Amino acid sequence: MMFQALEMMGADRSGITIYDVLGDVVCGGFAVPMRRGRSDAVYIVTSGEAMSLYAANSILRGEKRFEEGGGKIAGLVLNRRGVPGEDALVDAFAEAVGVPVAVRIGRSQLFAEAERAGKTLCRMFPGSEEAAEFSALADDLTALSSGRRALSTPSPLTDAQLDRLLSEGRIEGRGEYVPAAAKAPASGIRMVPPRIGRGPMSAVLEAGMVSDIPAVVHGPRECWVSMMGEFRGRRLYGGPPASGGWNIISSSLSSAGLALGGADSLRATLDGLASEGYPAAIVLTTCQTQMSGDDVAAVASETERAHPGMHVIIADGGAAKTEGDAHMDVLRGLADLIDADVSPDMSLLAVMDDTFERLGRGDNLRFADRIIAGTGIRRTAGFLEDCSSYTIRNLKRAGIAVMGEDRTGCRELRGILSAKGIRFMDGALPSGFSETLRWLDSLERFSGHDTSVAASRAEKEYSGALESFGKGVSGRRVAVATGHRDEVSWIAEALSDAGATRSCTSQAREGRGTEGSQGARSRSGSRSRRMSRTSRSARSGRVPERGYAPWAFRRRSYRISPRQDSWNVPGTY
Repeated sequence: MMFQALEMMGADRSGITIYDVLGDVVCGGFAVPMRRGRSDAVYIVTSGEAMSLYAANSILRGEKRFEEGGGKIAGLVLNRRGVPGEDALVDAFAEAVGVPVAVRIGRSQLFAEAERAGKTLCRMFPGSEEAAEFSALADDLTALSSGRRALSTPSPLTDAQLDRLLSEGRIEGRGEYVPAAAKAPASGIRMVPPRIGRGPMSAVLEAGMVSDIPAVVHGPRECWVSMMGEFRGRRLYGGPPASGGWNIISSSLSSAGLALGGADSLRATLDGLASEGYPAAIVLTTCQTQMSGDDVAAVASETERAHPGMHVIIADGGAAKTEGDAHMDVLRGLADLIDADVSPDMSLLAVMDDTFERLGRGDNLRFADRIIAGTGIRRTAGFLEDCSSYTIRNLKRAGIAVMGEDRTGCRELRGILSAKGIRFMDGALPSGFSETLRWLDSLERFSGHDTSVAASRAEKEYSGALESFGKGVSGRRVAVATGHRDEVSWIAEALSDAGATRSCTSQAREGRGTEGSQGARSRSGSRSRRMSRTSRSARSGRVPERGYAPWAFRRRSYRISPRQDSWNVPGTY
């Protein structure tokens, strides 16, 4: 928008155009004019104060990222603040970063007098020493534009170098800062798309689980691209189940929309989706929406009035106070689609989980099917599993609802769905043998279905698995490293039943442990053939890459310690 306005004012007809840009590195304020085709040279105004030099060094770092074939730094403008040793400190900084001090401007009362008179200093005091300093800056600029002086390619300081300069007043050698993009990745480190705000991202992941409800990212297209990069990265690197991302689109908020409001672009996007017959749409606001000041709720109401039957869900990712706010906005909005008139069927069980991030992996849900086999109950699509608007509307058809995990997010979801008439069992899907038997008893009381056959089968499979697997661990010490403290009880139970010496250690991995979280759910029972294979591998000293423990239907990696007298069983997340 700024550049279009300048063109309308005829700025492109000037010989030299000067941008006076704030140096703080927020929202691209200085970055836009520095980009290719928008500026030819950059002067950085600084002083001898620590924060001023810090900002100057940050701008040099930014220029280092943008430079293509050479630097654009014309020099430093020393705007003296009168602190002791100011010139010497700025000179030391200039030498270290390889940028000259183009001009030095001292503090003077003449600036205030000219400002009060509404004139420039050079016009009011043309013969002053201060005016001569600005004339010198103009001469330097003329020399640059005529090619008589070259621009500088800076060598910004690292944080450690800058700290040393500010504390000691000098530094040896040149700046050693290297932009992150230019650094070689460490060996073995997986490169993934940069993470964006968790609030908006979690909402995008939830929206991507509903196949026929588009999610509109209301912001610049670049914001949508960033989100899609992480969305697809989650799928590539073991993330939650989701659609291919085709239903996540952008409102393509323009730079003009950021300044003047982007309601029109959002309105046009929603009208287009309604015309195509979509039953609902999710609007995800971003931080840019806060800048444009759009009344998204008003646009949503207009769309619903203009297109009866169209439901617009708003997830406020820009104003979210925590990473879960926008996430829960999506869940609440989708829950509003549930048809209250659908009659429940007590032979259908639905698993309710706010993410399905762990439940959707591997065989976890298939093991849930195995637990209820023979009870006359079958599992139907849950919330929010990969689904459609039809699935959500008919969610009440499942007469039995159970939380996937007993943690904060699932408990919040339970409250939302209970208010819509969904009936939940107590607790969550079970982990471990004893918990599974208790859960089957609870299921029988809740549904009226006989679960004795399922309980007998679980006991038989568990006993058989212990018999085969116990040969490999009986009498041995077992060290267990798990990502969640709540996993210890059922692991310890199975190890004890297998005859091992219980020596369990629970260690929550940094950034993974959350209140009440239990990691990937595990199902009581066994797959004896796979257990036997694992046990035989243990006795022979071979280490299987993937195996199964008798107490859990869960993928694990095993290794035998060099002394062959203990198992190390790393828990997976």
